[in-house]
Amino acid sequence: MTTIRTTHRIEVSAPAAAVYRVVADVTSWPLYFPPTVRAELVSGDDRTQVIRIWALANGELRTWTSARTLDEAALTVEFEQTTPRDPVAAMGGAWRITGRPDGTCTVELDHHYRAVGDTPENRDRIASAVDANSTSELAALKAAVERTAEEPELLVAFEDSDTFAGSVEDAYEFVRDLAKWPERIPHVLRMEVREEVPGLQSMEMDTRSPDGSVHTTRSGRVCLAPTLIAYKQTRLPGVLAAHTGEWAFEAAGDGLVTVTSRHRVVIDPGKLASLPQPPGTLADARAAVRAALGANSRATIAVARQYTENLHRDPTTHESEGGTAVSELTFDQLRGFLLRAVGEEDSTDLSADDLDAELSALGFDSLAVIDVTSKLEQHFGIKLPEESTAEATTPRGLLDLVNGVLATSA
Repeated sequence: MTTIRTTHRIEVSAPAAAVYRVVADVTSWPLYFPPTVRAELVSGDDRTQVIRIWALANGELRTWTSARTLDEAALTVEFEQTTPRDPVAAMGGAWRITGRPDGTCTVELDHHYRAVGDTPENRDRIASAVDANSTSELAALKAAVERTAEEPELLVAFEDSDTFAGSVEDAYEFVRDLAKWPERIPHVLRMEVREEVPGLQSMEMDTRSPDGSVHTTRSGRVCLAPTLIAYKQTRLPGVLAAHTGEWAFEAAGDGLVTVTSRHRVVIDPGKLASLPQPPGTLADARAAVRAALGANSRATIAVARQYTENLHRDPTTHESEGGTAVSELTFDQLRGFLLRAVGEEDSTDLSADDLDAELSALGFDSLAVIDVTSKLEQHFGIKLPEESTAEATTPRGLLDLVNGVLATSA
């Protein structure tokens, strides 16, 4: 059987030790290496390791396990796949980093591989994937290490979570079932999803941001039922150089589940000037990214909460969260729901004088209103008509809508 050997190399204007740290820390690869969707350390230490990788190869999301031998003194990391997948019969290689006195280095990425059946078609498929991924990874490694000094300013990491009634399995299934997102989640306009291998999803979707703009993104997702869904955007919106994230599901006791959305983003500073309203500083850009991605995550969690709680609610009762039957939404209650949707620390306030003011003019965007109506449905155990909800654009309109539904449900 033919063994093919290749070497790809790149020059890096950074110390060899800095390059080695990125190569050695496999858990950071999804953020820095474009083909890698998820990577985890299965076992081992700083000398020998077993790792599992989920990565794109020729547009397909694939997974395999590798054994690694790390030598920090020699600045090498050798690897061999222990669970190769068709069309790969065997694959291994090494990262080799050679430093120079001027603080720069050369990085070489070697591969050796054999193809299933030793056919030309399989050899060509592997060669194409190895060449594309090696070139992409080396370029990304160079960019990541050379911007090390800027990294704290460019990296945005945050999470949003909520705890509500339901099971881990039901919450996980809501997030996993991408095909139903356009009919379930208001900011998702279009979704295409492929899942040729169970648990490995490739998706393309159109989403509407809080400012009304529409973005198309592509992602690879790794679904590890029922506690984790990890993803990486492979087609990025606007100013992002990288975006990885995960959905985590954890039992919280007493029939509750906690759903957490985590994001890690690298901003591309070279693209900020192309925005219609460029942020004045990187701090402004980080805040805008956090606001946009967080708003969509919170909206998704709100709908997941509604879906999950509805599965576990007795449809014959309409009770408040405190367990007491209710028949009316008061202005003070609505005020609380609205202010919580934008954050207690927000300067937005409400009084009875604002009953007929447009919610948008009061500082509540469409995603905040979606969050409020979802929580009102959960709180009172009702379903608000979609067409009427869209027409309830003032506090009075929301009060009348909810109280009208409560009156007919009593």
